[in-house]
Order: sequence, then C-alpha cells, then structure tokens
Amino acid sequence: MLIDQLEKVEHHTIHSGKNIEDVLLPELKQMRDDFNFLKDKTVKIEEEEEVDAQVYVLSKIDYNQNSSSTATRNALDVALKAAIKNLKLD
Repeated sequence: MLIDQLEKVEHHTIHSGKNIEDVLLPELKQMRDDFNFLKDKTVKIEEEEEVDAQVYVLSKIDYNQNSSSTATRNALDVALKAAIKNLKLD
C-alpha cells in the first residue's frame, strides 16, 4: 500500500529524508520481494522450534507502538534479514 501511494506522489521527491524514486521505492520493493520469497518457508528460531517465515517477520513488529514510517521500515528490514538468515534449508 505504501508503495502504491508513493508512486502517485507528484509534487515531492523526498520522504523521510530519502529520495522517493531513487532510494525509498527500491528499498520498499526489495522488502516486499523478500517477504514474498518467504512464503511457504520456515524459520528455525530455536534448536527444535520452527515457525512460518512470514509469521515470524510480522511477529517482530511492535504494533502497540505509534511508530513513524521510518521506524516501521527499519523494524521490517531487521526482521526480514533475520528470517532470511535463519531459513530452514531442506
């Protein structure tokens, strides 16, 4: 949804201190692609425990906190990298 809204922006080139077209949209699209890549995959979080990779990512976001889009993006980026790092390989 944020990608769609930012693609419609006509009168601004910067959001949260980043160039929308050159930096922010590519970052968001990469996060979207990484999240989609995790579909139907599991993450090993403990020696014996495995969870759905997308559920793992979403569980790492603090939904009780009134966060800026930058803080949310940063939390999502960290969670995605952790999930990819801990993918269960068959």
